[in-house]
Amino acid sequence: MPDPFCFFLIVSEDDLVGKQANITYNDNLHALAMYLRLPTEKCNHRDKLSGPCPGAQPFRVTLKPRGTGVVLEWICSFGHMVWCWNSQPTLKFGMQSGDFMLSMNVLLSGNNYRKVAMHFKFMNMGMVAESTYFRIQDSYCIEPVQEYWEATRAEVIDHLRLKDHVVVLGDGRMDSPGHCAQYCTYTTIEQDSRDIVHIVSVDKRETNRNSVIIEKECFVRTMDALLTEIKIKEVVTDAHSQITALLNPERGKYKAWGIHHLLDIWHAAKSLSKKLRRAGSIKNQTGIMVWIKDIVNHFWYCSKQAANEEHFKMMWVGVLHHVSNEHSWASGFCEHEPLEEGSENKPWIIAGSAAHQALTAIVLEKRWLTQVKKFINFRTTSDLESFQNHILMYAAKRMSYTPFIYKTRTLLAAIDYNKDNRRLPAFNREGHKM
Repeated sequence: MPDPFCFFLIVSEDDLVGKQANITYNDNLHALAMYLRLPTEKCNHRDKLSGPCPGAQPFRVTLKPRGTGVVLEWICSFGHMVWCWNSQPTLKFGMQSGDFMLSMNVLLSGNNYRKVAMHFKFMNMGMVAESTYFRIQDSYCIEPVQEYWEATRAEVIDHLRLKDHVVVLGDGRMDSPGHCAQYCTYTTIEQDSRDIVHIVSVDKRETNRNSVIIEKECFVRTMDALLTEIKIKEVVTDAHSQITALLNPERGKYKAWGIHHLLDIWHAAKSLSKKLRRAGSIKNQTGIMVWIKDIVNHFWYCSKQAANEEHFKMMWVGVLHHVSNEHSWASGFCEHEPLEEGSENKPWIIAGSAAHQALTAIVLEKRWLTQVKKFINFRTTSDLESFQNHILMYAAKRMSYTPFIYKTRTLLAAIDYNKDNRRLPAFNREGHKM
């Protein structure tokens, strides 16, 4: 006769992964159990003093919730358990497969235990205990995710080792706004493939609780790791002063590597727009406001078309002449077609006026012009902005995590991003890319 306490035992991952699971109500299970015919007609319990139990069918069926599953017990009239059945297969040491899979996938899908537990509570369903969830997460999730990330990253690095000129884009992300940030995640993407080549998370406690230098620490760890693996020639970042100092070609930490530091063109355009808007909000300078979009677009154009620093400056200064209706001057001319009389629907800014002087101060700002060489290659870190939004799916800013779990969640986001990056594009019925 079969063992009455025998459950389906998971021996290998093939016994569990990919198996269909369903939601079942206790009343339906109880009704089914009442009509089942057990492989024994009477109770098999034997007492040392009174001998075998005389209990016989029908047996009473009880349902006991256990985590996400339920255990059915058949009890004889004398209170002995005759048969036992678990709604879930069990792993080694008795862990239920449903508890294990749910705990794993709460993390792997970027969810949060308490939100899922609340969802289960509203549906009146059993839920794995919080302590069990964290134990499974710590024991079975962290190392496999780390190992899988290292394996997939190694493939990307092996491909990049063949290139003599690697351009990387880098940007940092705080886990919460302001100086209360606990973690900083610095992500690096390769320009051509758009694959994430490195991601590092630093706890504020590793920088003596100084959140001001945490992004710098992330960048240093990133560069120290990547420079031993690939030939980096260009690094594109936002205008972070500490990172700019590290990449200074004369005094920076990485001056010996001959790295060309470039700035993100989108952030530069955004900064320029703010300066123009601030200047245009002042009395007698409102004429700047209607030209903001055109001036920013001209900056984009100069960055894309300029062959070198001098060429950029020559094109860039031309905007001061154009806005005052001067399209040819001693050192150059506008590249647009000749304007017809009355074709320009914006009011011109009078040369020498307060608005023109304010615009001149912005366009010819010394610090701005010294950064011109960092805009010429027309690089942007927009893909990093997209990825940092993607991190929110796995590590929401409203939640707090332990260091290992936060790192694991950011690695999951990177794995997901790289996998989606290699996905083939979708095509419509006509065969055109969607």
